[in-house]
This record gives sequence, structure tokens and C-alpha cells, in this order.
Amino acid sequence: MRHFGRPLVESVFDFGRGGKQPSHPFLLDWLAVELMEPSFGLSQNHKASPWQMKHIHRLIVTSNTYRTSSRTGAAPENARRDPDNSIYWKRTSRRLDAEIIRDSMLSVSGQLDATFGGQELDPTQEATSKRRSLYFAVYPEGGGMMRFLTLFDAPDPCDCYRRSESLVPQQALGMSNSVLAVNAGRSLTKKLVEANPKGPEFIVAAFETILSRPPTSEESAACASFLSRQRTLFEETGLPAKPTAPLAPASTDARLRAREGLVRVLLNHHEFVTIP
Repeated sequence: MRHFGRPLVESVFDFGRGGKQPSHPFLLDWLAVELMEPSFGLSQNHKASPWQMKHIHRLIVTSNTYRTSSRTGAAPENARRDPDNSIYWKRTSRRLDAEIIRDSMLSVSGQLDATFGGQELDPTQEATSKRRSLYFAVYPEGGGMMRFLTLFDAPDPCDCYRRSESLVPQQALGMSNSVLAVNAGRSLTKKLVEANPKGPEFIVAAFETILSRPPTSEESAACASFLSRQRTLFEETGLPAKPTAPLAPASTDARLRAREGLVRVLLNHHEFVTIP
């Protein structure tokens, strides 16, 4: 379920007689034996001990099934016979978990504190701390979870057999206007401008850094037009003298402010928060 977005046994809340049958019983049995008596895919550089989950994770993420494409163009017959992809003939695209979305925004902007271990953090520190989401406390009382994570269906500490996945307008607002998004956009823009001061180079660098791919010709043209219009707008209307969000100061230059806007647009792109 963690790697494919769906479990081998649909009723994760009930493994008893009232639960559903596993979709791949032989695979489930094989994985259970492999967990207790590891033997598959081992080498001198890769050794595993019994009951070591890391070995199972390695087997899954290096399998052909895990590395299949989510595109269906080459297999229309499979799409007709198994539209729900219950036999994993292709990869199912899904959104990143809430914690990973937050950590990814901090990482891509160069702000993530990857220090291992340390004291548990209170959720009220989400705007000031750059630690990984793993280190923030979660408790059932009010205010017991970071607000940004609740937008993206963070698990309920009292009842979480399986994460849900919703699509609501507030998520786009959080990726655009939250303190986390604004600060990430400003920090990343500053870093990109220092290495790629020219407009076309900046656009390419922004795409490759945020979306891990270069822009298409249509996207490059649209981004260049956006930067030009935004710069003109800021020059005509003026910019606020003080930053509107804490921590990372907003640029007082119209050209840079326009680039900050473009970076936030790309951070809000579905490719940034989706596992293809």
C-alpha cells in the first residue's frame, strides 16, 4: 500500500473472517516467506537479516511492476480488461503524502534541515522550523497537527488504517499563498536568479529544479509572457514596501517579484505533488 497507493488486502481495517480476500494471495505468501527467510536478490553487497523490512522495500521498488509507466497508450487492451488496474499492469499516478509535499517544498528551495534525530517539535512551529515533518508532534486534541498537512489529508492519529485522498480548492490556495509556499518561492527564486540571471535560462532552470524536466516550447513562451506582463503590472502599480509574509523578505524589484510569482505557479503544478 505504501508504494502502490493501494493494499493487497483491501480491508486493511479487518484481516479476520469479515475482511476481503487478498488480490494477490500467492504474492502475499511469497513476501511473507521472504521476510522471514530472505533469499531473493541477495548478493555480497546486499545482505538481509530475517524480519528486515528494508529488504522487502528494496525488492518492491526495484521490481519491474513498480517501475512500469503510468501511460496507457501502448496497452489499450489492458485498459479495457482491467480499467481499475487491479493486477498492476501499469503504474497508478497518485499524490504525494502530506508530509512529503511539505518536505519537498523545503528541499527544492534549499531550506530543509535534514539533521537526523532531535527533540520533538510542536505543530505551532511549522512556519519557523525547517525540520522534516517527521519530527513534529501529532496528537488528537485541537491544534495537534500542522495546518498545512491537514489540507492534504494527513492521517488521523486516532484512526488511520489507510490514508484518504481528497481534492479541494484549499489545497491550491495552500500551495500558493501559505507562509510555507511564499517563503519557499522567494528563497528558490533568489537561488535560481543568482545562477541564471537571464529570462530564458531562469525559466529552464525553474522547470528542471521544480518539475525535474525542461519546459516545452509552448510552456517557455507562456512563462516568458507571464513574466513580461507581471513585471509591467508591478512597475505600473508599485510594490509594497514591506514583505507580507515572515522569514523570507519579498523582492522590491519588479522583475524579481514577477519571477517569484512564476516559481510559486510551478510549485502549484500538479507534477510537483504527483508520483507519475
